[in-house]
Amino acid sequence: MATDHNIRLIRSSSLPVLEASLLQAIRKDKACDAFQPVTVLSASNFVGRYLARQLVRDGAPHLATYFLTFTDLAHALTRRRLLETQQAPLPQNGRTVLMWSLVRSLPGSSYFISVREQPHFPSVLEATFADIEDSRIDFEKAVSHATWESDPSRSLRASGQANYPGTS
Repeated sequence: MATDHNIRLIRSSSLPVLEASLLQAIRKDKACDAFQPVTVLSASNFVGRYLARQLVRDGAPHLATYFLTFTDLAHALTRRRLLETQQAPLPQNGRTVLMWSLVRSLPGSSYFISVREQPHFPSVLEATFADIEDSRIDFEKAVSHATWESDPSRSLRASGQANYPGTS
């Protein structure tokens, strides 16, 4: 079953030019059917919401016009793939629930036990894990090259990597 997709790239460093081009393209796409779905991929949620408001202000047909960021698109595509393979994606806030579960299960001897009860600790932990994942650092390689010592200043001095106050 072939589907006819009308894909158009509109880009500009000038917001007024972008607005006018988008307005013209959406009017053209919705000329025959105001309910024709149109998806707009925008660089940020802020820009997408701004452009959506401009459509309404300018009286353009805006029903069934969806604005997605690149992250939204990636989530939609991966969700579809997971469902095709009969796997379930994490629900909204699923990572946060997992972090709460992880924090509650920390043993009494954990390094983080003193901050375990802080209300924002799970979300901070979640953001930290996301940053680590986004960094694409090869931690196995980094750990294999690391030397661990109980006195951090001695380790810095011995490796010659840095000369911080109090370590010279």
